[in-house]
Amino acid sequence: VAYKGDDLSGRYGLERYYEDVLKRNNDAVFVNFFAEIFSNINNALSSDSALEGDVVTSIEPSVQAMLEQVVQDSQDTWSSEETAGIVMDPMTGAIYAMATVPTFNLNDFQSEKSTGVYANHMVERVYEMGSILKPITMATGLDTGAVTRQSVYNDTGQIKVNGRTISNYDGKARGVVSVQEILNQSLNVGSAWVEQKIGNATFAKYMMDFGFGSETGID
Repeated sequence: VAYKGDDLSGRYGLERYYEDVLKRNNDAVFVNFFAEIFSNINNALSSDSALEGDVVTSIEPSVQAMLEQVVQDSQDTWSSEETAGIVMDPMTGAIYAMATVPTFNLNDFQSEKSTGVYANHMVERVYEMGSILKPITMATGLDTGAVTRQSVYNDTGQIKVNGRTISNYDGKARGVVSVQEILNQSLNVGSAWVEQKIGNATFAKYMMDFGFGSETGID
């Protein structure tokens, strides 16, 4: 929470996203400490207007503490520019822990030299998915019948698509191999070959059906 012009508001993360839920109509909140001694704390808290609402996260403190330590240890070991991790319930999608370094002191955030450290890049950055799309492409190929488990192709090491040359990560050809090797070796040429077998229009429809291009619905 920080000032934006003359207004005090959530600037990053949950505080910003849920500003309309968490905001007060004014900040004239005070605690009568004498009343607090003799009555419930809720009765001792006074304000001209109540909070709009509450936000309850799925974060588990012990898991969060563990992940923060693991992420920091990994950063110290490998000296990466950024290290991050998420612990998720695979059945529900609930986030039990989320950590990234470099990080900052929430109680002294104004001392940071760069505001870039405030953003949680795991949920606020757009990035190229890369090889994540290979199993999606293969699933589409199998579902449409464009390829089967027994299909083979001639991997030449590179392929031209729309005037651009797509190569395998090492630039090497594999010769005649099964489609399973596309996933085993993360072959770019093979993935492009499968997409061509599927056809652009069908492939595009499947990507939309998978949900690509749409918001996840997860806060």
